[in-house]
Amino acid sequence: MSERNFWTDEQVAFLVVCRTKRQTWEQIALSMESKFGFSRSPSNIANKYRSLFDGDHAKEYTPEQSKFIIDCYLNHFQTKVILEGYFEQFGQTINPSDIDKVVKKHLTTEKKVDAEIKTIKTKIKERKKMKTNRTAAKWSKEEDEMIMACKSRKEALSLQIGRTQGALRNRWQNLKVKAKAVKPVEKVSQPKKGAKRGRMTNVELEMIRNCKTVEEALALNLRKPETIIRQFATFNSKKKEVVLAVRPKQNTHGNKGRKYTPRWTKEQDYDLILNFYELSIDEARNRFNRPYGVIASRLEKLVDSTKPEHISMLMEASKEIKSRKKAQNPTPKKSRRTLRKERKKAKKEAKLKAKLQKIRGE
Repeated sequence: MSERNFWTDEQVAFLVVCRTKRQTWEQIALSMESKFGFSRSPSNIANKYRSLFDGDHAKEYTPEQSKFIIDCYLNHFQTKVILEGYFEQFGQTINPSDIDKVVKKHLTTEKKVDAEIKTIKTKIKERKKMKTNRTAAKWSKEEDEMIMACKSRKEALSLQIGRTQGALRNRWQNLKVKAKAVKPVEKVSQPKKGAKRGRMTNVELEMIRNCKTVEEALALNLRKPETIIRQFATFNSKKKEVVLAVRPKQNTHGNKGRKYTPRWTKEQDYDLILNFYELSIDEARNRFNRPYGVIASRLEKLVDSTKPEHISMLMEASKEIKSRKKAQNPTPKKSRRTLRKERKKAKKEAKLKAKLQKIRGE
């Protein structure tokens, strides 16, 4: 057999590689001649390739390549632009017919998927309709009476009334539960309405006045028992002839019976401003001999006052408070670190002064 007719594994592999690179049969023949040193016709190469494979690798695309072509097509790119972009992206050349084949394949698969989705949706709708159409017949009173007449569940399940055993079991259980829940209604005496509110009318007062005993007045149920008892007591006290002793007039000293409270002196005001926030409530009461609310209101009045006396008093008190705080909190001692820093600073200043004196010739 001649060397041309015999295909080695190397030649077959070279053929497959060239075809996957989308080379034409003529280009493959030229490249094989340059590699192996003898020529084969393009038809011979094509027949050998078709005998090896059912499909053509040159017309098969990876998912990434087909996605690139479909995206370009859907974005309305021109065919020339798609071919150039494909070459830049994958380093291979394709024909316009190849673009049409990829797009048609994609559209057919999409149509199939849409058709399948439509069929699934219609099936789901039909199932829903079937479920809604399945409405069981209502239970009649006669059927309920027959089930309730049964002493046990077995007896109820043995009834032949055109119902399934599951339906009979559920209905028997529901009826038994309802029968237990329903209790005989006992007649309960309605409670009396609550007593009225508000002022009593003249008619109501007259009715209480005419009563001889408290029980008789309470039986009327005009108002709350407390109000009725109080009104009855007032009417009885008026009926009794009681001679009231005349109270002697008390000397009011011109203040119409009001209690006298001593006035605040300047010393007390100053003491209040100084020591109010340091005293407790009981200490403030005992110190100024007044309620705590009066003391707090007096302090507020002094602080908000615009009188020059009160303003000067506040200034003096603030100075004294500051001096107290200083005496209570003396200046803290300096730490070793700060003292060390001050010593270093002093040494540096002394060195600088000595240098300056040398420069000046002092």
